[in-house]
Amino acid sequence: MNKIFVYGTLKKGGKLSRNWPVDPVSIKNARVRASLYNMGWYPAIRSDPKSDDTVSGEVWEFREEDMDRVLQVIDRVEGYRDRDDDLYKRITVIAEYGEGADKVMAYEFANPIDETRFKKIEPVDGVATWSA
Repeated sequence: MNKIFVYGTLKKGGKLSRNWPVDPVSIKNARVRASLYNMGWYPAIRSDPKSDDTVSGEVWEFREEDMDRVLQVIDRVEGYRDRDDDLYKRITVIAEYGEGADKVMAYEFANPIDETRFKKIEPVDGVATWSA
C-alpha cells in the first residue's frame, strides 16, 4: 500500500507538512467515514466505516520504493511504534474521491477519547474538517 490519508497537520501547508521525507506522486482531496476530534493543536479521527459522517483530508500517494522511508518518518511524527502505549495506530480505511475509492493507510487516535476534554468537530453537511 502506497497511499496515506491525512486530515490535519500533515496536509499540504499544515504545521507538520514539512516532515514528509520525499515528494508524493500525487495528492488528492478525499473523505473517510469517521469522527473528527480537536485534541488541542492537532486533530484525531475515530474510524467508523458504517457512519454517514465523513472527515475531509488528502490522500498522499508515494512511489513503492519510497514507502519504507515515508512510514519510518511519519510513524515517528504520529507517535506510532506498534506498541500498546502509542499515541496513534496505523489503520486501513476506505478513502472516497469524486471518481471512486481506494484502500489507504491512516492514523487513528490509539486511546479512548475523553469527550469532556476533547471536542468532537461536528460535520457540516456530513463532512468534518480540521481548520486550525
